[in-house]
Amino acid sequence: SIDNRMQLYSHLPPLQYYEPPITDALLWYPQVTSGDRFFEPEIDHYPALCQFVHSLQDGTCLPVRGRDRPEEEYTPWLNGVAVKNKSRLFFLWEDGNVESFLIDGVSFINLVHFIYARKTTSTTLPSMHPSIPIPSSSMSSLSSSPSSQSYHHPSPPHASSTPANIVILSHGWSEHDGPDYPFLRTVQTAAQRAGWHVITPDYRPSYQFGHHRGRSERVCKLLEEIICLPSTSSSSSSSSSSSSSTSSTPSHRRRVVLIGHSQGGAVSSLACTD
Repeated sequence: SIDNRMQLYSHLPPLQYYEPPITDALLWYPQVTSGDRFFEPEIDHYPALCQFVHSLQDGTCLPVRGRDRPEEEYTPWLNGVAVKNKSRLFFLWEDGNVESFLIDGVSFINLVHFIYARKTTSTTLPSMHPSIPIPSSSMSSLSSSPSSQSYHHPSPPHASSTPANIVILSHGWSEHDGPDYPFLRTVQTAAQRAGWHVITPDYRPSYQFGHHRGRSERVCKLLEEIICLPSTSSSSSSSSSSSSSTSSTPSHRRRVVLIGHSQGGAVSSLACTD
């Protein structure tokens, strides 16, 4: 009942989580500099924590820290994110490792800790917990395309307006989530942390067509992303000053990498052959 749920959650502080769709994987990770603090629960908190996680919408991301205990001693803490999917949690850790466990099998007491919400309300019911808004600006070069704006990930803070290193990440067949699923977010996160500008086209509009037409639509969308990339500063400087020697060196050239998962791999390959 509602009364029992309120009593169950009354011992929990408001915990931080991000509701789907997630637009920037880098914002998942706990940031000590932003004042994030970890909730270190007692044993009697465990039933409420499990119920809290079960009650969240699929795709919800919770910033966490985690560790292991392979023998007698604990390993060092790692920051990461837990993605809720039905009865399981998918963990993406800052060292690049990924894990998946049943929610009821995770030790929220000793091995995984959530962080406190940065804002609080008068109630601690999960449905009333505040969600921190996340910027939804598009990284797509096709800014006029409504379908591509909704699912593109924003640029990391250090990226320039004309980045030298660009990854166009093509998702696999994903009728409901498009590019917003854990594996693709894992690759996207790794690329952003390495300083690459990531573009993730959404191919779901092509699913309305048949096999051959749909494939052609996906390849065209990828080629449009490449064609519409902004000009680099080096290319503009070389056109205005042909005597410049630095603009033609490899270090000043843009690198564009195509990565695709499943269906996205076929799209990337066909775009290369075209």
